[in-house]
Amino acid sequence: MMPFGTPFDSYFEEIYEPAIEESGLKARRADNLFTPTPIIRDIWEYINSSKILLADITGLNPNVMYELGLAHAIAKPVIIISDSIEKVPFDLRHLRILIYDVQQPNWSDKLKGMVINSISQTIASPNDSILSAFLEIKPVIKKTDEISVELIAIKQLLLDQTPDAIKDQQKITPELYAEASKEARHLYYDVGWEIHQIKDHIAEKFGISRYTAESLFHSVI
Repeated sequence: MMPFGTPFDSYFEEIYEPAIEESGLKARRADNLFTPTPIIRDIWEYINSSKILLADITGLNPNVMYELGLAHAIAKPVIIISDSIEKVPFDLRHLRILIYDVQQPNWSDKLKGMVINSISQTIASPNDSILSAFLEIKPVIKKTDEISVELIAIKQLLLDQTPDAIKDQQKITPELYAEASKEARHLYYDVGWEIHQIKDHIAEKFGISRYTAESLFHSVI
């Protein structure tokens, strides 16, 4: 769980992904998804099925904080990372936070080592990375999760039967998704377009529905 765009894309590729895979796990990020389904459903499934989650909360990105809240609510162990302890919300500071400083020599190697060590410790004692309040209500949350997943699945099944959704599922490819995602990030971060302009542009340029363009935008921003 982390923001998209510069410099976080390179952090994922050069630090987090290698550290996770060296620990014997598979690294997954929302922009690995190549589906026209609502991004929140895919993110929820990723969070719910993950053994351990890593959250770089540098900048307190609203999407990242929302996803972190989901993970905590279902008592998932989360390794939290930030570039400053002063910027970490007070309610989270009693948890172990990995802090990095890009001004320090070899900071990326140090961070990678910290992530590897933290993954090992979390696997050995996952409850240490879970807020105690949520450990107590985990059984109730699990029961609710089963109902929520069923409702989401039914809703998505209905949405997938619409003409636009069926059409997009037939035409969208990983290559198209990657190109459209890159275009959306460029227009949002580098050019500064309004969100509605980007969604309209993506839909028109890549020949997909507005619904799919909206899902794609929220999966990469």
